[in-house]
Amino acid sequence: MWQCATIQADFNLPERFDLEFVDVDGSRKRPIMLHRALLGSVERFFGVLVEHHAGVFPFWLSPVQAKIIPITDSQLEYANEVTEKLKLQDSVSRSMNAAKIGIQNSRSPIAKSSVHDRARR
Repeated sequence: MWQCATIQADFNLPERFDLEFVDVDGSRKRPIMLHRALLGSVERFFGVLVEHHAGVFPFWLSPVQAKIIPITDSQLEYANEVTEKLKLQDSVSRSMNAAKIGIQNSRSPIAKSSVHDRARR
């Protein structure tokens, strides 16, 4: 995040607002305005954030924080139940079928940073 903070010299606004100050020798001079931006622009901040995390956001920042993938069709009802409970808290997705678990998991946007709960029932 160190790339975001900036200090900028502005020569335009003092002229535009006709700002002047009296120098020690009594002459009138045009000041230079300094602007500070702690995060820069919003676009720049998010660009740096995405680049820093390589698109694999930490759990708390991930747009989808939980993905429920049933292993077999017998688990679909329980997967729906868990999905509905998590939907109340937002940010959950569930795959509708139990087929091809490896393919679903590898295509998942959270696969690289996911936490798996493999509780036995």
